[in-house]
Amino acid sequence: MAYTCIDRAIAWLRFRAAYRHIGRGSRVCDVGCGLETAFLEYAGDRIVAGIGVDEQVQDGIRGRWQTVHADIRTGLPLPAEQFDHVVMLAVPNIWQSRSAFFVRSTGSSRPAAR
Repeated sequence: MAYTCIDRAIAWLRFRAAYRHIGRGSRVCDVGCGLETAFLEYAGDRIVAGIGVDEQVQDGIRGRWQTVHADIRTGLPLPAEQFDHVVMLAVPNIWQSRSAFFVRSTGSSRPAAR
């Protein structure tokens, strides 16, 4: 599905809010990354390793970023302690309970991760 100008404007606001929390040299997982891995691109100057996880992408590489095809409603198919940050900028709206996602995803971030 193509993104509209409004979609892009809202995404930019989300990206800007999340960007300040990403430290230089971070390993980031973008849950619900979308077709363009746009947040990873936006914050690329601070990210040394980035993985985008989404049902819309195919397993592979998009530019600098690894993409993983997965239904995030069943959890993240990634090794524990792999990331400094797990972001999900437009995803919580698919969950009946936001806490359900966090319970399932905490195994995919390092203990000190935000």
